Amino acid sequence: MKILLTIIILILTYTTKLQAETWSCIYSFNNESRTMEVTRVGRNHFSRVYDGKVSDFKIEIVNETRDFIHLYNNIGNDKMAFLRVLDKKNSSFVMVGLEYQDSTDIIEGKCIVK
Repeated sequence: MKILLTIIILILTYTTKLQAETWSCIYSFNNESRTMEVTRVGRNHFSRVYDGKVSDFKIEIVNETRDFIHLYNNIGNDKMAFLRVLDKKNSSFVMVGLEYQDSTDIIEGKCIVK
C-alpha cells in the first residue's frame, strides 16, 4: 500500500510540475523591449499568457529533449507557421514566423523559467 501511495504522489508531483512551467522572456524589436510569456498546459502544449491570463490558443510541443523544447503553431488559415525553440540550459528562446515571401524577423532573448 505504501508503494502504491508513493507512486501516486510521484505521478501527481510530476504532472503538476509539468503544468506549472512558465517561460517569461524579453526581447528587442524595433529598438523596443518586448515580452513573450508561455506556460505549459498539459504534456503536449503551451499557451501564450497575456496580461496574466492564459489564452485558449494552444502551441504544440513537437519535440522535447533534456536541453530544448521545440514549439509550433499556425495562424491565418495555415498561411503562417510560428516556430519557437526554448533553450533549457541557457534560459533563452528564439522564434520566427514563416510564410512564403512574408516571413517575420527572427526574435530571441533571455527568459526566466518558473
